[in-house]
Amino acid sequence: LADLAILSDPAPDQDKLDAILGPDVAELAGKVKTAAQMAAEALEQYQAMKRGFSCELSYMRHVLALSAPGDHIVIACASSVGKTSLGLQVCDRYHTLFVSGEMPAVNIARRTHAMEYWRMAETDEVRGMYADEKDQNLEFHSVMGSGNLEGLYRDYWLYVTDPVSVPELDRILTANPGMDMVLVDYLQLMKGSGEDRRNQMAALARGLKQLAKAHSVRMVSLCQVSRPQTGNPMTDPATIPVTLARLKESGDIEESADYVIGMWLHRSRASGIQAVQDIKNRNAGVHSVAYLKRTGPWFRDATEAEADAADEQPYHPPTQKKGASWSPD
Repeated sequence: LADLAILSDPAPDQDKLDAILGPDVAELAGKVKTAAQMAAEALEQYQAMKRGFSCELSYMRHVLALSAPGDHIVIACASSVGKTSLGLQVCDRYHTLFVSGEMPAVNIARRTHAMEYWRMAETDEVRGMYADEKDQNLEFHSVMGSGNLEGLYRDYWLYVTDPVSVPELDRILTANPGMDMVLVDYLQLMKGSGEDRRNQMAALARGLKQLAKAHSVRMVSLCQVSRPQTGNPMTDPATIPVTLARLKESGDIEESADYVIGMWLHRSRASGIQAVQDIKNRNAGVHSVAYLKRTGPWFRDATEAEADAADEQPYHPPTQKKGASWSPD
């Protein structure tokens, strides 16, 4: 009877429950929820969503307004279009674990240095202080040392600078509770297991979605897209709009994602403008194409008039001279 009383208690003593059922069974029982418990969680998420998604880019703020912890957000584009910069900006205001399989620690430090300098340079304290970009880079740390700009760097971010597997990422998040977001740069560089690359990507995508739910974080995965067949060698592949069919190596990436945000160059690399669109949005319909403009290492919202006025210059595909070889001389 005492055991039955413990089992029927809506908030039982965990030690007594483990003694009756065993820890493994008790853990599984804890995953079963009543309708009231799920309603309470839904209300908590609704209250969080009412506060909105915080991002200085109005388009991303609008697209991700209904996102919640547990969602998997994929940012997909070709190489060197700006997916890392956009991912950093999306996560900027949150406690974030940045997992980089591509950049070593020194490159991450330089990128963070540059991004924070450009933001700082818009303030009255620094505007016009330096003559050129070289001076900005050389003098930045002496400005930081003055104490006037204390706390400029993201002390609320954590960084991992080696490719990790899903189980390793799980252990890292368990050891560092309180994260709001995880930024994976990029998905194809994570360590996976499977018979071939497609199965590896499928397992990684599903694993990241499961981690997002288990740790109640927004998972932001950067993803390269496959090269399109344009039929014209003079067409820059990075200017072709991103579609779900171009998600590289696996359609399972799309299936596990709650949001897929595609980004491509608008007209040409010389335009300085990127087009962006949510090509999958599980919580709302997809939105029309918007535009972002690079300002140093950051993006800002661009108007349609700016996009229409953007320069369009001819594309010159990379070539390699026949018989070219390297020589120390």
